Amino acid sequence: MAKGSCKVVSESEWRGRRQNARAFLKAAQDLLQIAEESSIGNPILTQAIDAVIAFSDAVTIKFAQIQNIGDHRQLIKTMQAAIGARFPREQEQRLTRLLSWKDDAHYGHRAASVQEAKAVALRAERFAEWAERELARP
Repeated sequence: MAKGSCKVVSESEWRGRRQNARAFLKAAQDLLQIAEESSIGNPILTQAIDAVIAFSDAVTIKFAQIQNIGDHRQLIKTMQAAIGARFPREQEQRLTRLLSWKDDAHYGHRAASVQEAKAVALRAERFAEWAERELARP
C-alpha cells in the first residue's frame, strides 16, 4: 500500500525504470568523457542523479509495487518500505548524499566543477551496481 509520497504502480514497470536508469548513467559517463576541466559539471550531475532515482524506482516497483512521487527526499523512506533491511545503511547514505545534489544540479545557480561531477558519477555507479544486484533477485 502506498503511503505519503508514493503511488501504487504495476510491478511490470520496473524494467522500464531500470532501462531509463541505465541510459541516464550512460549519459553521465558519456558527458564525463567529453568534458573539459573547465566545463560545468551540472549536466553530468543531473544525469547521474536521475540514474539513481530511476534505479531506486525500479527496486521499489519490483519488490513493493510503489514508486516515490513528488519530494525525492522521501525516496529513502520509500526504499525502506519496499525492501526493509535489505536496504543497506551504506546505500542509504550514498543515496542521501546523491539526492542532496539534486536541487542545486537541476535548478541552482552554482556551477559544479567537473571534479565534483566525477565524484558524484562514481557514487552513482556504486549505487547502480548495488541496485542491479538487488534487481537480479527473484
